[in-house]
Amino acid sequence: MTSIHAGTLLIGKNTPARKMSGRIRIWTRTWKPCWEAASLKSDNANRDSHLRSKDFFNVVEYPTVTFASREVSVLGKDRLRIAGDLTAAGRKQAIEFEA
Repeated sequence: MTSIHAGTLLIGKNTPARKMSGRIRIWTRTWKPCWEAASLKSDNANRDSHLRSKDFFNVVEYPTVTFASREVSVLGKDRLRIAGDLTAAGRKQAIEFEA
C-alpha cells in the first residue's frame, strides 16, 4: 500500500473550487487539501468579485483556503466523519462533517 498520495486536482464546472491540491496519508487517516481562494466560483461574476474582496476571503492577503483533518472516523460502509480545522481569510475554525 502506498502511504502518501499527493497532487493537484482540477475540479469541474459545477463545483465551487476550481483549483485544489492536497495530501492524504492513508495510514494515519489525515487529509490536508488546499484551495486557491480566487478559484472559488459561484457562476455569478458580481458575487464572485465580492467573495474575493476584503469583506470575505480577501484573496490578495490570504490566497489559499486550507483544511487540516484532526480525526477521521468510520461511521459505516462508505461513511466517514471528518473533524479538523478550516482556515480562510486568516481565521481558523474547527469543523466536522460527514462524507
